[in-house]
Amino acid sequence: MTVRHLFFDSSALVKRYADEVGSEIVKSLLVPETGNAFYIARLTIVEVIAAITRLGRGSRLSSEEARQQIRRFRREYPKQISIANISDELLDYAAALAEQHALRGYDAVQLAAAMSIHRSLIGSDMNGLELVSSDSELNTAGRIEGLVVIDPTEPTSDR
Repeated sequence: MTVRHLFFDSSALVKRYADEVGSEIVKSLLVPETGNAFYIARLTIVEVIAAITRLGRGSRLSSEEARQQIRRFRREYPKQISIANISDELLDYAAALAEQHALRGYDAVQLAAAMSIHRSLIGSDMNGLELVSSDSELNTAGRIEGLVVIDPTEPTSDR
């Protein structure tokens, strides 16, 4: 069995904790028994908690459901997901990617983190990283940079 290396941005990862279009695909990718390796950028922790909290203030989740899902996320991510730290070098790389691809700031940081992990994997003769994201601008930039992109909201996306 080939190990897949999957990097989740917040637009995809939040689908594990709130039912949205693409939630079933995200959940199927995150099954630990697959033996796949999962990655996020450290800022994704903040973004996912913020997104779930906001969903709990709207009509998508009750405030209690939001609190439960945040607890679940906090319990799960340290055990299942490797976290890419945000260094000065990574931020410099993100700034260059933001300029090159006209990305929003956090999207550029997500892409820089994914590319950094991807290069490390390739350099170690491992399979490259796959970007899991529902953000069309980030996905386009990821493809240009050479990543396989999985958009859980698109039925024709690479899986």
